Amino acid sequence: MGNGDVWKVIQNGNSKKRISVGKDGTAKVLPPVTATEIHVVQKERKARTILLMAIPKEHLRRFHGMDDAKEIWEDFRIRFGGNANSKKMQKAILKQQFEAFTVSSSEGLEKDANHKFLRSMPQEWTNVTMSMRLKEGVDDWSIDDLFNNLWVFEQDVKGSSNHHPVQPMLPLLDKARPVLTELVLAVLILAVMLPPLTTRREITLLALLMKYALTCNPTVYDSLVKQFWHTAIVETLPNGIKQLRATIDNIAYIVTEVSIRECLHLNDALGDFKLTHKFLVEGHTLLATGTLCLDLQIYLSSGSYSRNKSISRFGLCNNIVDNSKLRSKMQYDKTQLRKEMRLRRSERRASSSTDVEIGEKLYLGMDFGTSGARYAIIDKQGIIHSEGKREYPLFMNGDAVDWVRSWKTTLFSLLEDIPITMRSLITSISIDGTSATTLIIDSKTGEALARPLLYNESCPDALPIVKSIAPSNHTVCSGSSTLCKLVSWWSSSDSSKESAVLMHQADWLLWLLHGKIGVSDYNNALKVGYDPELEAYPPWLKSQPYSYILPTIQAPGTTISTLKEDIRAKLGFPEDCVVCTGTTDSIAAFLAARATQPGKAVTSLGSTLAIKLLSTTRIEDARFGVYSHRLDDKWLVGGASNTGGAVLRQLFSDEQLENLSKQIDPMEPSSLDYYPLPAEGERFPVADPKFVPRLGPRPESDVAYLHGILESIARIEAKGYALLKDLGATEVEEVFTAGGGSKNDKWTKIRERVLGLPVSQAVQTEAAYGAALLALRGSQ
Repeated sequence: MGNGDVWKVIQNGNSKKRISVGKDGTAKVLPPVTATEIHVVQKERKARTILLMAIPKEHLRRFHGMDDAKEIWEDFRIRFGGNANSKKMQKAILKQQFEAFTVSSSEGLEKDANHKFLRSMPQEWTNVTMSMRLKEGVDDWSIDDLFNNLWVFEQDVKGSSNHHPVQPMLPLLDKARPVLTELVLAVLILAVMLPPLTTRREITLLALLMKYALTCNPTVYDSLVKQFWHTAIVETLPNGIKQLRATIDNIAYIVTEVSIRECLHLNDALGDFKLTHKFLVEGHTLLATGTLCLDLQIYLSSGSYSRNKSISRFGLCNNIVDNSKLRSKMQYDKTQLRKEMRLRRSERRASSSTDVEIGEKLYLGMDFGTSGARYAIIDKQGIIHSEGKREYPLFMNGDAVDWVRSWKTTLFSLLEDIPITMRSLITSISIDGTSATTLIIDSKTGEALARPLLYNESCPDALPIVKSIAPSNHTVCSGSSTLCKLVSWWSSSDSSKESAVLMHQADWLLWLLHGKIGVSDYNNALKVGYDPELEAYPPWLKSQPYSYILPTIQAPGTTISTLKEDIRAKLGFPEDCVVCTGTTDSIAAFLAARATQPGKAVTSLGSTLAIKLLSTTRIEDARFGVYSHRLDDKWLVGGASNTGGAVLRQLFSDEQLENLSKQIDPMEPSSLDYYPLPAEGERFPVADPKFVPRLGPRPESDVAYLHGILESIARIEAKGYALLKDLGATEVEEVFTAGGGSKNDKWTKIRERVLGLPVSQAVQTEAAYGAALLALRGSQ
């Protein structure tokens, strides 16, 4: 099948498809019968696979449910074609990348070896190699990974005109080719509980093969595995023989021990099948990430799932005749398994998910930061069971970014990323968002009445009005405050204001989950003028004509309502799952660090720099962007500067930051004096919307320049803590660090020297963990 044939299939679809219309009027695609129909179906499957391999991983979920190559291609064009403005932006970005492109003098022949190898393949491999070269992470594949990826498509590339009779299991195993053959065999052994099997080639099932099949090449294997687990049913015939029925690509397969042996040419019925303990521990966990059909769940678990029981029940020791030896080997197996499980528990933080006990309750927190979103799932002891992250997709509305669509898409993508087996255990949900990110929503339609105003956007036109009504030096007397954004919209908008309601980013995201509009928390509401000490809006604010737009306020972590029924049913959350009020991202990061004593502080080094100090005294001064959040019976004092990771990313790539940082001597002070900001305007420790960044002069040495930038950011941090002390806050004694910047050891040592305080990385550094703690509080 050449390039032209593939393109014709993609453009024209399957011309031999037979459609049947049922009595209820629904159309159904009939399975292929003739050799011509089978051949066309094979061509279309190949075209579909090639298209899926070219799609980035984060978009695969959208296209996996589509069966037709033509349908995928049409949706692909709509989704990625873009409008004129987005194409113009992409062109400008590519031009900048091209102009900045350099080749290191140390680059050798080994650089991009996989790409060079794929380019050298014969012409008939063009479709396959082009798709592989576009896949993320191809440079990190080993030569074995590359070989296995090519091996999967060898028969398709070579082509074959022979059509063999369809055997009961052959299409399933043939499509998988060769690695997934072993995976499917493992699944069948576990599901049907067949006796141990051994081939002449002594197939050994390892968790590594399963990981490869499920993660390294999902475009080929993922759909097959999901279909198998969703449709598998175990049946016991009257004669006692067990068989497995599954539907793959709309074709029903009946699998028995006989059919497996025939397809794999197995002839040894009593050999000791080689299942390693690594396979048993990791393989079971991997299999548990999919949704098993109810029949198979009950069959496997016998009412309660037990890994230890499954080891002894799955016949790993059939060729040991003596009972005492059998018991000894089983005890050895269990001992080894316990060691593996202890090791896994000690590495929970390094793993994307951990084992969950039956009946255990879990708590979900989500963090919507400045550059992306994360989720964390914890239990009541605070142990993390699963984590994930998403970058915000770029949606354009004219010349502006459509943040409403981007945030909503990211929210539901994160919910779908949560392992299915954990969703049914999640008891409560909470979300944090960026402080002062403001939306005005129509309470009747749920539509945004204006574009969102982000945390760092200033409204200088509204500042004089706000200063005229608010007390002197109040938190709201800053151009970037939520109240300034509300007043700016109120003064300039021509849209109907009758049903408008103000919502912060976290409020709006939570509303999408619970459906009760106009509920916020007193952390997010601080910058709109809410007084957390009085637990009410002050009289000077309630007397304004727009006061009816303000949301109802609850304490962070307060239950609002249960999860909406349509979301719960679609994603598999329990009926009693509740949604709780959230907080701001910087406070969530503070909660994650669990700094509970006055004098303890947390610096969040993300896209921006935010400092929070636990104090016994409440202080506020808008002249310096200082404000206090209530935290139970104490006050979380601090501010947020626009300096931070965003300006670093403007100046250096991630690779440069890592390599240059290694060459810095953190004990040597830098003579360079900068004020690094990504754009004009600063919030803290100077509140000035017209503050100009200072990023020069730049020395010849990139190491010296990065050293100067990092130390300048540390000086801004030190000025912030000194200002808090001068204004009356509890003196800082120790600083914990959260966010991406906490991972840079050289920067930590620079900050420790500049601050004159002990600085360490918080045990938990992600705001999503703090949001999960709020969800835990809400459930209690």
